[in-house]
This record gives sequence, C-alpha cells and structure tokens, in this order.
Amino acid sequence: MGEQLSDSLKIDRDFGHIELGVVDQRSLEIVSASKQFFAWIGRSALSRLSISDIVPDLTTQKLRETLKQNRGVCEFEVHCTSANKKSVVLRIRLIQTGKSEISPLRMIAFDISEIQRKEDILRTVSGYLEAHKNIIAESRKTLKALLDSLPLAVFMLDRELNITSETSRKALELFGDDFCKRSFVDLTGFSSTEREPLELAFSGVPWNLMEPVLPKEFRRGNRVFSLKFVPVFEDHKLGAVTVMVDDITEQRHLEISLKQTDADNRALVAILASKNEFFDLVTLAHRAADVSDCLSDIRPIIHSLKGGFSVLECESFAHKCHLIEEELNPILYTPELGRKLSEELLEEISNFMGRYGEILRVGGVADRELNRPTVAVDYEAIGDFFRKAKQEGAASNLLSAIESLAEVPVSSLLSWLDKAWSKTLLHEGKEGKPIKWSGNVRMAREPYRELFQSFVHIVCNAADHGIETPDERVWIGKNRQGTLRIHSSYQDDMYTMSFADDGAGIDPNTIVEIARRRGIVVQDGLSPEEIFLLLCDPRFSSRSQVTELSGRGIGLEAVRRAAQAFGGDVRITSELSKGTKVTVWFKRQRYWY
Repeated sequence: MGEQLSDSLKIDRDFGHIELGVVDQRSLEIVSASKQFFAWIGRSALSRLSISDIVPDLTTQKLRETLKQNRGVCEFEVHCTSANKKSVVLRIRLIQTGKSEISPLRMIAFDISEIQRKEDILRTVSGYLEAHKNIIAESRKTLKALLDSLPLAVFMLDRELNITSETSRKALELFGDDFCKRSFVDLTGFSSTEREPLELAFSGVPWNLMEPVLPKEFRRGNRVFSLKFVPVFEDHKLGAVTVMVDDITEQRHLEISLKQTDADNRALVAILASKNEFFDLVTLAHRAADVSDCLSDIRPIIHSLKGGFSVLECESFAHKCHLIEEELNPILYTPELGRKLSEELLEEISNFMGRYGEILRVGGVADRELNRPTVAVDYEAIGDFFRKAKQEGAASNLLSAIESLAEVPVSSLLSWLDKAWSKTLLHEGKEGKPIKWSGNVRMAREPYRELFQSFVHIVCNAADHGIETPDERVWIGKNRQGTLRIHSSYQDDMYTMSFADDGAGIDPNTIVEIARRRGIVVQDGLSPEEIFLLLCDPRFSSRSQVTELSGRGIGLEAVRRAAQAFGGDVRITSELSKGTKVTVWFKRQRYWY
C-alpha cells in the first residue's frame, strides 16, 4: 500500500472472477461482501468496513475521477494478511452499476498472490540465465574442456545446420578430424523431411512444438547412433543447438537379440502346447510349395499360414508369410517365384527347429524334418485295420466303430481358435467372452487340415470387423464383451459348422460399394446372401492397410475353396447391429477306403 494511488489505479481485462459484494459510492462503505473476502483481509464478516480502510489513499473524489476516466471501472491492488496469517495480494475491481453518483458499485476481487510469486521466480530465473549466458560467452575454453571430459560426442549446430568449433574429443574420435568442416546433413545423411523440424525451429517455430518430432537416431555405415538436442536461446530466439550423440550399435544388437529370444520363447511354448496344430501348419506349408504353379492356389494357403502362425505366437513365420504375400503380385508372379518363396518359408521353419531341436524333442516334437506329423491318433494304423476288416467282410457297425477311433470332438480339434479369438480382440482393443461351442459332432483331423486352418479367418474377421469396441457396445445397450458361438452338426454324410458373432453386422450396400471400387463386377438385383458371398472374392477387402493379422481380402476365399474341395460351400448371413453368421458345410471324407 506504499505505492501512490495514481500508480495502482488501472484497467485490466482479466476473465474469471469471484463476485464479492457491493460498495456504497457515496460513503465508500462495503454494504455486502462474501466470507472469502473477509477471510482474505483478516477481518470479521460482521464488522463495518469501508474501502478506504483497505486503501487509505482512496477518497470519494479520486474514486469518481477514476470511474469517469476508465469508463466506470476502478481497480487497485492491496497487500493483506488473511485470517490464517498468510500474505495475500488482492486485485480489487469496482464497477459502476449506473451512471448516477448514488448508484452502488459492484465489487470483484482476485487473489493474485500465486501469480506474483511465479512472476518473481521467472524474473529470478531469467537473471540467472542471463548471467549463465555471459559466463558461457566468456569461458569457451572451460566449456571445451568440459565437453572433452564427456563420454558422449557433443557438438553445436548453427542456424545453417553447420557444425561449429565447439566439439568434444569423443566426436572427433567417432567421426574424424575433419568433422568440424562438415554439415550436420552430411554427417547424418538426413532427408529434407528429417531435418525440417530443426530448420523450422531456427525459423521461429516454438522449440517445444518441434522437439517431439526431431530425429532420435541415425545410421552411419554399420553403426547406429542416438541423438539428443538441447536448444541454446539468445534474446528469446533459438541461436544454436547442442547435439549429443552416443554409439548405441551394441545396445541395439542386444535389444534385437533379446526381442528375438523372447519371441522364440513364446513360439516354443505355443508349439509345445499345440503340437498338432503346428504340424498341420507345417504340412500346409509343404503344400504351398506343391501348388506354386498356380497363384490362385498358393495365395489362400499363404494367407491361412499367416493367420495360423500368428495365433500360435510364431511371429517370425507369420511375418515371413506376410512378406511372401507382398510378392505374390498377379502381374509379376511366376511358378519359380512361388517355389522360391515357399522354400524360404520352409527353410526358416527348419532353421528354427534346428536351433531348438533338443527342447522340442524333450517336449515330444521329435520329427526334425517335419515331413510326418506326430499326433495322438495314428491314422495310418487305423486305415490299415479298417481296410483289412472290410476285406474280410466285417459288419457295417464294426466298420463304423473302427472309423470312430479316428474321431474326436470337433471342439478339441479346433480349440486353438479360442486363442485366435482372444488374441485378435486384444490386438484391436476389444473384449470378448470365451467361444461358446455347441453340438456333439466328432471328426477326424487328417482329411480336413487345410479346411480347419482356414477357419482362423472366420474367427479373426468376427473379432476384427464384427465385434464393436466396449464403449460402442455399451452405448447401444450390448454387453461390453462380444460373443462368438460355434455350432457343429452332422446329417446325411455332411458336416455343417456355423460361426455366429453378436457384432455390428454387415451392410450389403457397403459391400457393393467397396466391391465396385475394387473392380469387381456386381450385377443389380442380387439378394443379400449373394452380395455377402462377394466377401469371398480375393479382391475384396475393407481394410485400407495390410497387416500381419488381416487386410488381404482372401481369408474367406480360402474357407470357400477348402469347403468346395470337399463337396461343400459357404453361406453368409448378417443383420445390422445384431451380428454375422458364417456357415460352412462339407462332405465327410473316408480317405482310407
């Protein structure tokens, strides 16, 4: 309050306030005020109080002159001791409610103690920074000695991204004595896009906006270097940038090795837990090499292998299949390329088995060449026994009993689909209940390997495209967790399997639109079921990006081709907001006849 009133009376256009009360313009008496205000000034809310008690220099005349000069507003700052004995700085604003001199004044106040404290800190810090800048300017030799003592390569960049003379000894050791004569771009080989954030920062774009997008590392020869940038400001402008470089080549090699080891460990655990499914995939991989003469035959097999290996945590094999798909270009494809790519996949699998042969043998995976799968059911022995019994005129009920020895519940044959379901949901940030199986059908594994492997696409599509996010499901009144029901039945020598989810369903109009964009000829007047079968066209995909889980549009084609190979087919039905159902039927195979 030691300041003159003329210095403290001013206008401010702050937003946000606390409405405190009313002041009588004639007597300057505070007619009403909030308890908060009295707490700030350390007075009782019951006491009579005048504004002049808080600001002794304020008189009725000065108040009215200020109101007239500042268009009905008078503002001042006062220092008080609050009820809890803390120092408080108040900015009080009086506002006219009418032009008459007898009209009351609205009183508004702000506690600006924290703002002033921060301003004081900023002023102090700015002083230190200015002093520090002067010290640096006067002590370049000391700075050079400090740089040379660091284990990192440290150097400075000017506004043209040239390396200045402030360079540590480590930088010269890593990049040569002529290092200072080079530009930063020559050193790193950065493209215009990679160096753009630095150029923008020097042109005046705030550093805090550019820092997150600055390059984090660069490669030079067979070495990898990390980068860290520290700005140096001069008069609030970016004057230079300090760059710290560290050779992280060995660290990166170790990270890659540990990541690969971790991936291999997950794959080993999955293989040992699902040996039959793994051998089915390997058998399918051998089949890919056998059908490489025809692109339309090899593509769905590779796509099924990608999904199957991904479900079994064999990510390196799934990635290899993903890369193979990239090269299966209809224009450039040749049988020689197909065989080469298939052999590369088999070689990668064989190398993996060689690295972990002892572990796999202990776990019951003994066949290193992987030509004959090790399974719980000896189909060859059952087939021999069945043929001998038939030759000797065995009764039909005995033959049926022999056949049943090779059959197990379909839910156990396809139990690995639960993993495909849960993994895809997790990958997409969704939730789902365990797959619900129904039907008491028993089947043999051996004849249907390729068909069974193709089922992974139905399950992944349900989780990826069908089931909504938890928030979306709650919003429309569904349970957060999506459901998938798999039902199997057998009648008239024909197996039927249905996969029904309770997801968003499919709009036939959207399918037609996407199909036509993909160059698929769609006739007018098709029924919804005929439109849904367009999903089985290898050119159809609603994904704009191909991933290692989906995006090729040939998953359902693989299902349909495999079903048709067994005298069956696929039917798709869907209802918006209710879900989608894919039904697959196929004829029972007695391959030992």
